[in-house]
Amino acid sequence: MSALITDPQTWVAFITLSLLEIVLGIDNIVFISILVARLPRAEQQLARITGLTLAMLTRTALLFSIVWLTRLVQPWFYLGGRPVSARDLILLLGGLFLIAKAVVEIHHTLEGAGAKEPGQPLHARLLPIVAQIAQSLRGQHVGVLAPLIIHRKGYYNELAKWAAARGHTHLRVDGQFVPTSPWARLDRFREHTIELPLGDLQVGPDSEPQLRHLVQRALELGHGVVQVLWPLEHLKTALQRQQSAQLEHRLFSIHRTCPSCGRAFPEPDPRLFSYNSKHGWCPDCFGTGLRLPGFGAEHSGEELGWNDWYEGEESPCPTCTGQRLNQVALAVRFDERSIAQVGAMTVVEAGGWLGGLALSGRQLAIACYIVA
Repeated sequence: MSALITDPQTWVAFITLSLLEIVLGIDNIVFISILVARLPRAEQQLARITGLTLAMLTRTALLFSIVWLTRLVQPWFYLGGRPVSARDLILLLGGLFLIAKAVVEIHHTLEGAGAKEPGQPLHARLLPIVAQIAQSLRGQHVGVLAPLIIHRKGYYNELAKWAAARGHTHLRVDGQFVPTSPWARLDRFREHTIELPLGDLQVGPDSEPQLRHLVQRALELGHGVVQVLWPLEHLKTALQRQQSAQLEHRLFSIHRTCPSCGRAFPEPDPRLFSYNSKHGWCPDCFGTGLRLPGFGAEHSGEELGWNDWYEGEESPCPTCTGQRLNQVALAVRFDERSIAQVGAMTVVEAGGWLGGLALSGRQLAIACYIVA
């Protein structure tokens, strides 16, 4: 017994095991604290005691299993002249299991664990959206909406019936909350954006489970896109006064989000690349590419008439530098060129560029009739 106490290896093993237990114990406490914080305050004390008790029992059982494992030194077979015991096999298989588990969890965190059913968002892509909302809008009273229709014409009577049948009293149409029953007749020849309000909450630690649920539901119905409005206090006041509410809004997406700034973008639309459309033109020059005082959106298509009588000095629009499109349209590039740069080519330059393209796979399938 005294030899065991005076053996340096015994003390090294004891100190190492003690440090591991302290680190793992702190990890358990932090993990339990995070889980307990998500529960209602009335249930937190019981959950904390239960979690710490289970953690202590688990750590004690683990220590006894380690003692049992150290005794399995009887060789089972020999490999390359070295004895292999049950302890060696258990440690080897356990290490391989931990490595495989860590690789799978890291892959799921970075790439997503996969959808369980069609339309369900990936778990890994849901968490960054929830984190962005929780951080940037903490303390705000926000509303979570699912975009259903984006800039499309129609009456959408069936959509209103579908929403009403599922207990939704309003839809947000072109920025205004409209009752689903009775449904107001929409202008058939006007483009409409329709969003489904799913719920509202005060952003904070206590509301994180509700926020997660609302965002996930919005992503499912909105095909990977969610709209957040705030502050809803302005909306309540405006509805009481029968006025329009001035609300801030932000779009989140699991498909098209900048990894640096977190800004999300809607699905690219052919109209995005037309300077004759409000979806594509520069918001400052309305697609003219020029600075024309007094020229507005309602004058689009009348550039030639304005040029006939305009006597001022023409200067390129400083926002788009004369390229006539908005920043999102100009940021979409193919072969390092925007559509404005391609459109500025001469016929000879465009022919040489197209002839030099080396396309394959999906790109070739899409562009085969253009470059043929």
